[in-house]
Amino acid sequence: MIRRHILSTVAALTGAAMAPTMAQASLVGDSVQILEFYPAIGVIYGSAGPQTIVAGGVTYTNVGQSLVNITVDGSTATLAASSPYTPSAAAFNGFDIQDLNLGRIITGVSIDTGSGPLPLNDLSFDAHNVYVNVENVPLSGATPIIIDITSSLSGVPEPGAWTLMLIGFGGLGAVARRSRASRTAT
Repeated sequence: MIRRHILSTVAALTGAAMAPTMAQASLVGDSVQILEFYPAIGVIYGSAGPQTIVAGGVTYTNVGQSLVNITVDGSTATLAASSPYTPSAAAFNGFDIQDLNLGRIITGVSIDTGSGPLPLNDLSFDAHNVYVNVENVPLSGATPIIIDITSSLSGVPEPGAWTLMLIGFGGLGAVARRSRASRTAT
């Protein structure tokens, strides 16, 4: 009876410790920087930041060599030009909104319904970057591009969870040894 209770407690602790934290997360509190790429992705033309995102958002003014202002808050990035801005044609002429905190993972991006025009194929992302290619899109302050960003906390267990897992596995090992010892003694 006691052995079953110990086993169920250890299993519950171990299961809780191993469950990854995949809750919806905001970029508030993260350190973010903006890279301007031209004439191809990966070729840095200018940069701004890093800055820590606060509840009201952070605005990067005239990013890199452009006249584009980018505001990043917890779940959106807004691109607007200080004055009419028409980027040069290139393989990639635009921005990388880079989340420098590895504890969060960008899981999706979309163009907000109130946004100015941006072809969907000019927007992409990976775990820590949102790429916005504006080479075919003239920007103005009147029609900003608004990008919705979804992210989640990383699925990597925290140090406290690792401790609980180790205690749980140690407890399972102790119960198994005790069970073997009681069987060989009888």
